[in-house]
Amino acid sequence: MSNYISEGLDKIFKDEYAPPIHSLTLVILCAIIAVSLYPEMLVKMDMFQYQDYKTYHDVTNTISSVALILFNIYIAGYNLIIINRSLKNEATILPDIDNAPYKVFFNYFPAQVYWFIYYAIIPCALCAGIFYLRNTFYVYTAIPVALLFLLFVPFLSFIPVCYAKNFDKKGLFDIRLPFRFIKMKKELYKLIIQFAPLWFLAAIFVFLTYYTNLPSKMQSNVTIVEDFFYQKLFVMDVLSAYLEIILTFLWSYCIARVFAGTGAAGTER
Repeated sequence: MSNYISEGLDKIFKDEYAPPIHSLTLVILCAIIAVSLYPEMLVKMDMFQYQDYKTYHDVTNTISSVALILFNIYIAGYNLIIINRSLKNEATILPDIDNAPYKVFFNYFPAQVYWFIYYAIIPCALCAGIFYLRNTFYVYTAIPVALLFLLFVPFLSFIPVCYAKNFDKKGLFDIRLPFRFIKMKKELYKLIIQFAPLWFLAAIFVFLTYYTNLPSKMQSNVTIVEDFFYQKLFVMDVLSAYLEIILTFLWSYCIARVFAGTGAAGTER
């Protein structure tokens, strides 16, 4: 289990820099998104000639929002395919860039909504109701229940793995499904601990990227800025998005290998 992270990094980067060069495609997509977030930069490059800056700003924000949604959906479906290949321990885990991730994602989407309702909306609504009542007994009861809930949440990571095995939704709507993964708690918590430094470093980098961008976001009416400043923001946004994508791919590989390595692949339903 301790080698899953190193194995995953080796496979991801080996796949990325082998023909077809997946990393190049991903970097280009990240660059397009990063550029779309900077209307001022596009104005300075004379790519658009809007007289009304507010209209231009609204249009580019709408375009960037739609692009981000489509991109995130694609990455989600792409990760499900990575999980499928990782379960089979294929030599190449990164699939080709095509429209298959959209189909895979939307097929899984109803199950994703189902589990989101159970483990996000319902508990939040119950906690809000308890604190609204302001009953001391209920409040102190809710705290250990909430902690127990947080310990149980990581097991939801195995639900998309169950789907990705054969891209089949059968059994995914069984409320008892997460309890069947408890036997993998040792391997799962060990993986989370090993992954924690990577998540922490990524969070710091993303925070620094946002903090660096903050001055430009506060100057939304300024259309003339220094070239070097925007080039720095552009590069940091691309690197931040790329880092997040790589860590997402790596987590998908590791969680699939944990699932396969514990012998759960045939007993999840």
